[in-house]
Amino acid sequence: MRFSVARFSPETVKEMTGIPPAELEAVAALYAQGKRRAIVFGSGVMQHIRGTDTVKALCNLALLTGETEEGGGGVYPMLSQSNAQGCCDMGALPEFLPGYQRVEDDRTRKGFEDAWGREVPAKPGLSYMEMFDSAVEGKLKALYVLGEDPFLTLPNLDRVKNGIHQLEFLVVQDQFMTLVGNAAHVVLPGVSFAEKDGTFTSMGRRVQRVRQAISPVGDSRPDWKILCDLSAEMGYPMTYSGPAEVMDEIASLVPLYAGMTYPRLEGDGIQWSLKSDGKRKFFPVDYREPVERPEEAYPLWILPGGFHYHYGIGTSTKRAAGLARVYPDTCIHVHPEDAAKAGLKDGDPVRVLSRRGSVETLCRISEALPKGTAYVASTFYNAPVNGLLISGCDPVSRTPEYKVVAGRVEKR
Repeated sequence: MRFSVARFSPETVKEMTGIPPAELEAVAALYAQGKRRAIVFGSGVMQHIRGTDTVKALCNLALLTGETEEGGGGVYPMLSQSNAQGCCDMGALPEFLPGYQRVEDDRTRKGFEDAWGREVPAKPGLSYMEMFDSAVEGKLKALYVLGEDPFLTLPNLDRVKNGIHQLEFLVVQDQFMTLVGNAAHVVLPGVSFAEKDGTFTSMGRRVQRVRQAISPVGDSRPDWKILCDLSAEMGYPMTYSGPAEVMDEIASLVPLYAGMTYPRLEGDGIQWSLKSDGKRKFFPVDYREPVERPEEAYPLWILPGGFHYHYGIGTSTKRAAGLARVYPDTCIHVHPEDAAKAGLKDGDPVRVLSRRGSVETLCRISEALPKGTAYVASTFYNAPVNGLLISGCDPVSRTPEYKVVAGRVEKR
């Protein structure tokens, strides 16, 4: 471990990041002075080709400074969706059954098979990116998309569309019509969080009740009911009387959720335990050059991302009249010096280009950005920023490179 960090001198870090040694040392000193610290990082940290390495480095820091010890501040990934932690807990990862129990484990798999009365596949499934790779190759014939829009979230948009059009059957379930919904054979209207009962699990592992506040509109139905009825039509009856009964089954099969019944979740909810066997391991991390860097033809780091006016991919929030008045359309924020070099003024219609394509938007000049970078919102249908991105992904997490691309901004 010491060997892996020995070459990261302040001077070397400056060459890699542009951060002056004095500033780096000041930050390190400030961190070391804290009596109790917590490491909190956004989901964007993970949405890079080397995202897993970055998370490993943060974990190394936490181990080194005692944040994982009793009384330490802890490490907190700020996941992008409000119940993303609960989604992962329930097995929405290709290599896990609910509770992070590996699908290859025979004993674990048998427990689920006995409860469900059906065989559980012994091999991991496909990641988000791998599903569309398989569709392009003709290996994936059908796809069920629930609460997501790959036309907005996946890179290499042409390849994604090619995969979608090669599917024999596409089902989309969402509370509003999405871009991918327009290509679906069947669209199932779901409901919002306010129209159903259930639980949300916070990033702090606390399971909390969600209660229906308003009635669904039109043909919209709760997700659990849609899935149960669909399963019954496909020959496997799921006769749950409601979400409370689903939670009872979860508590019986998932050790992390043991004892979590709806009556016990009243009040502040229950935090599932993060047990440790006392063994802690550092993961040496090597620096690797970015896949592409700015150069003469593409001189800027273009940073696609979310922003506080809209949530997720904006399927619901972009329909809110109040937010539309505050932030009605997409734009790209450019530093004044970079704007001057490109001959741009605030409000100019511009074209944002990378080596893979272009999108059209408006220019906003902002001193909040470092020179050499530009920031563009990635949640607007009329400016599919994901078409600019490279196709690569993290070799471990299979997460695409979402958050940075070399490009340029020019006046239309």
